[in-house]
Amino acid sequence: MSKMNVVKITKGLSLIFSIVFVITSATPAFAGAPICNVDGGGGVGVTATAWITSSSNDTSFLDGWIQKPTIGMWHGYFRDINTDFNAYCFNFGVKNQVEFSCARATASVEHGPTIKMDSFGAKINLIKENAFSSPFVPAVSVGATYRVNHDIQGMDDDKGLEYYLVASKIVPKAGPLPFPLILNAGAIYTDAQQRGIFGFNDDNDFLWFFDLCGIVPLFPKWDYFTTCFPGVECRSGASYDDGYKEEDTWIAYCDLLATDNLIIALAHIWNGNPKNKNPFSRSKVGLGDAFIFMLDYDF
Repeated sequence: MSKMNVVKITKGLSLIFSIVFVITSATPAFAGAPICNVDGGGGVGVTATAWITSSSNDTSFLDGWIQKPTIGMWHGYFRDINTDFNAYCFNFGVKNQVEFSCARATASVEHGPTIKMDSFGAKINLIKENAFSSPFVPAVSVGATYRVNHDIQGMDDDKGLEYYLVASKIVPKAGPLPFPLILNAGAIYTDAQQRGIFGFNDDNDFLWFFDLCGIVPLFPKWDYFTTCFPGVECRSGASYDDGYKEEDTWIAYCDLLATDNLIIALAHIWNGNPKNKNPFSRSKVGLGDAFIFMLDYDF
């Protein structure tokens, strides 16, 4: 890793968390419940959060050791490259300290191959939110995701690992805003090209990501659609020594808390310009934009 990458990541994370510390009040934190992301882990869309999945729910299995599981289903269409994307996800927590997850994702190219990828993840919570009796402390976790890309373009299975460090904080009072905010940021060490869709690389790269989300009440006196979570998410693109570069991924989304257990998510993804479809060329590679629909159910 170059010194320039270290400086870039450090400055980015320092800025984000400085903002968190400045605007966070002493009000007790709200309970956070991440959705089942495309890798299966508790997070947003393509990034993880520091909270252990379902940590705010009852732990009714094995005398409170196992959090109730969460399942998710994703469907999207990348219109620029005529590709359907689907993912089926599952995760559960152990003692509100460790999270295990898995997912199967498929990318079906029109008149082309169907790429299948399995993900297996684990996340460990190192610091609880508001630890040390301080309202300024975010939740901090480390995690890893192991991905297997099956028979891409007729080749043998391709495998890779991704490691991440993430911090998450709920800000009850953010300046003049009448609703709370969720701030989430972290760093990734990966060899996965476009998250493994194009396979994996002998080189590795450090990436950054962040999420900014509001907690907006809709119909608090109803049994349904009580809250929505509008937000934006970004994951930087990887750059490798062999010249492979990928575009940054931006996602605008809105999660609707339909019931106490069901979340319906709608999103739009931007991932650069797909004109260059060769993932191993020296110019940036993008998948274009896509509309995404997601269902998340917490048992």
